[in-house]
This record gives sequence, C-alpha cells and structure tokens, in this order.
Amino acid sequence: MLLHINENSSIKDKDSVKVEFIRFDYDIEKAAKAVEDSPLPNEYADMLRNA
Repeated sequence: MLLHINENSSIKDKDSVKVEFIRFDYDIEKAAKAVEDSPLPNEYADMLRNA
C-alpha cells in the first residue's frame, strides 16, 4: 500500500490523502512459514495459504 499525503492536507479536504493498493507476487509458503516461526498466531499463516 502506498499512502500519498498532500503537504497541505486537511481533514476537510478528502482529496488531500490518497491510498493506492498494489498487488505483487511473493512466495506465499515462505511468508506462511515466517509467520509460523514468529509470535503471531498460526491462523495468519493459514489465511495466507488459503487466500
């Protein structure tokens, strides 16, 4: 995700902040194993595998 914030941003101006979601390829199994080896719940690894 990229977050673009206008230097003159204001809560009154909804266009002063923009969010851009970017998809990219990555090794899902490697990421899932890293989650399992971390303090995070293993359910997060399952979510990666089943997405």
